[in-house]
Amino acid sequence: MTIRPLCALAASAALACLVQAPCAFAGPGSSFAQASSRGSIAASKSCTDRLGSGEVVLVEEREHSHTCGGEPCADKYIHAYRFADDEQIWQINDLVEDCPFSPEIEFLTQGLRITDLDDDGLNEIWVVYRLGCRSDVSPLDMKIIMYEGRKKYAIRGSQRIYVDGGYDGGEYKMDAAFREGPESFRRYGKNLWMDCANGQ
Repeated sequence: MTIRPLCALAASAALACLVQAPCAFAGPGSSFAQASSRGSIAASKSCTDRLGSGEVVLVEEREHSHTCGGEPCADKYIHAYRFADDEQIWQINDLVEDCPFSPEIEFLTQGLRITDLDDDGLNEIWVVYRLGCRSDVSPLDMKIIMYEGRKKYAIRGSQRIYVDGGYDGGEYKMDAAFREGPESFRRYGKNLWMDCANGQ
């Protein structure tokens, strides 16, 4: 079994998942149709900044079954896109691969947020998802991917679960972009992690 990064649903309070800049649900359009051709739309929002107007679209593919060494296994993929003025600004791809159980990878749609924390007219777009291949109650991995313009930031770790009378998981690590970036990004990222880390 391989979980390979190519670039979850947590029970969070509704307040924790409010969008922080004016956005509405995206409607049908050329970019929306292009993204939806890859799988099922998990969530979408439209927003505008100095890169232009367009959509953020989260797509989940169905599970793909095959065999690994003669035994049944499966892959599952997710994709996220940001379009502005009919241009694709960025794309996130990730997957759980060669899983002998049921591959788990899904967006935490409550965590799709759009901010402008540094007031530079360029949105920060936050995408949260969980992933793993498990046959027990161990924590799933969790990732927060944030883009400001075309620059990527990432937080990686695991969800926090309660099992056998105690908690397991919940740790995370910010990448160099977060560590070297604005304090407001780190603070918001930490709060978003805490909002979405409780799993099952």
